[in-house]
Amino acid sequence: SDLLKGRFYVTFADGKRSSLLRQYQLCSSGLDETAFLGRAMAMCAADVRTACGQLPAAMRDALAEVRGRVARDELPLLSLLQTEPLKLQSSHLSFQEYFAARAICEEGTRLSGAPLWQWPAGWANALAFGAEMGEPFAKGLKRAAGVEADFLDLTGKLGGDPPTVMRVVALFSTVSTSLNLQNNFIRDEGAVAIAEALQGNAVLTSLDVGGNSLTEEAALGIVRVE
Repeated sequence: SDLLKGRFYVTFADGKRSSLLRQYQLCSSGLDETAFLGRAMAMCAADVRTACGQLPAAMRDALAEVRGRVARDELPLLSLLQTEPLKLQSSHLSFQEYFAARAICEEGTRLSGAPLWQWPAGWANALAFGAEMGEPFAKGLKRAAGVEADFLDLTGKLGGDPPTVMRVVALFSTVSTSLNLQNNFIRDEGAVAIAEALQGNAVLTSLDVGGNSLTEEAALGIVRVE
C-alpha cells in the first residue's frame, strides 16, 4: 500500500518480526546464514575466552582436561578439528544426527542449503532418529522448511537421494492435509514408501502422484491403503 511504500518488516530466523523500518535502515552483510554465523562466532571469541576465565576453578580445570584429552585423542566421543579457536566434532556421527533431529523439533530452527525434498543420503540417519520422535519432529521438519500451509505442492521438485527424500515426503504426509507429488519420476520403490506412510494416516486427505513412473500394481498399492 502507499502507506507502507519504502518501508519494510524484517522476519528473523526465529520467526519474530521487526518493527517497521525505512530503506536507509536496512543493509546486508553479503553473507549467507552459515558464513554470517561463522563470522559472528569469530567476533565473539574474545568474550567467550573472558567468560571462560571467570568460571570457577573446578570448571576451568575440567575444561582444560577435556581440551587436553581431545588433543591427545583420548576422548572417544569427540575429535579435534582445530586448536585455535578450539573446534570439536562428535566422533560418532549418530551422536550428531540424534541431536540434529532434536534441534529440528525445537521452535525457531531453520535449515540452510538444499530444500528438504532434495536432501542427500547424509540426512538418512537424522531422519530415522526423527521418525522415532514422531509428530514433534514431523512438525519441526515442516516448520524448518518454511512451510506454513496445510498443503504442500512438490510438483517436479523432488531431487537428491530418492530413499532419503521419500522419507521426508512420508514425514510431511503425517502433518499435511494435501500433498502434490506429480511429475517427480517416482518409481515403485517410492510408491511402497508412500503406501507405508499412509497406513493409519488420519491427517492427509488429498494425494496426487500423477505423472510418475509407477506400475499399475504400485499405484494400486497406494489406492488400497486404509
